[in-house]
Amino acid sequence: EHLKHLHRLSTAHYESLNQVFADYLKTGSEVFQLALGMVFQVDGGTGVVRAMHGHSTRLYPNARLDLSKTRFSSIADRLRTRAYCQSADDPSLDPEFQICIATPILVDAELYGTLSFSAPSPGVVRTFSSEEKELIELMASGIGRTIFEDSIQSERKAAEGRERRRNRVLE
Repeated sequence: EHLKHLHRLSTAHYESLNQVFADYLKTGSEVFQLALGMVFQVDGGTGVVRAMHGHSTRLYPNARLDLSKTRFSSIADRLRTRAYCQSADDPSLDPEFQICIATPILVDAELYGTLSFSAPSPGVVRTFSSEEKELIELMASGIGRTIFEDSIQSERKAAEGRERRRNRVLE
């Protein structure tokens, strides 16, 4: 079943990165059965929700959040796949991050952000299988590849535009 989702995500044609994020986040929320899916980026000492699926009163696209309220406060937390299966005793942690699976999104070997799926704690332990950890890593890889391809396309179009302008000047 997971392979079908990955295949569909990797072969779909998207008009924009926002469509990519929306499809991956919706699919991941359904697969992991967690209420929130997000692409989270660090900007200085705060985190920014770049894209989101699900409903939250505190979290929404472009919302800024103190990193200490997330599961991604350290660079070590952002550079590897992490799964948090139960409530944390940390009262500063935003409740939306109690149960969480997250992995880095790398673009050309650079950290772009974090792909995460999370939910408030239902009061029971939620375990994540090795297959689920591999799935989120493959999803993040697909997002990273799409972002990289999009940046290459943008650079190519900009170069073509510059070349056309140069040719007009020479005529």
